[in-house]
Parts: sequence; structure tokens; C-alpha cells
Amino acid sequence: KRSQQFRNSNALVRTDSWDLGLSKTGFIREAGRCLVMQAEVEKRPVILVMLDAPGTQHRLRDAEMIRRWLMQQAEKQLPAAKPPAA
Repeated sequence: KRSQQFRNSNALVRTDSWDLGLSKTGFIREAGRCLVMQAEVEKRPVILVMLDAPGTQHRLRDAEMIRRWLMQQAEKQLPAAKPPAA
């Protein structure tokens, strides 16, 4: 009858900036520090697989850099606004 709180150790999951379907961090000797995630960026599904990060925080920074790049690419593909009719 007590309330129990849990805190996810994955910072990407804790933020509202990602529309995540799945995210898993891990480490194995052959691949180093890894991050695998499925998300939606600018209404497009993406799957990211990052291997051999030099540190735990690098995985998160790399994912954020990729997300920003994907968002910039989506903005470039938007059709130019038409001028108002006279």
C-alpha cells in the first residue's frame, strides 16, 4: 500500500525531447559502450545503433547530435512557402 518510485538510468528516456519506442544502452568488450534505439524524429521513424562510445555520456551526446542533424535535414526538405496571392 506504499507508493514506489523508479528512476530510469537512461537520460534519453527521462527527457521529453525524444519520441522513443525503444532504447537500450549496454557494454560488451567487443563493441564497447553501445546504444540502440528506435524513435520518431520529425514524424519519421529512425533506428540508431551506436557502438564503441569512449564514455557513457558520449552515447547520449552522439544521439542528440544525430537527432538535431535529422531535424535540420527535415527542415531543408520542407517546400518553400508560397507568396500570398495578390
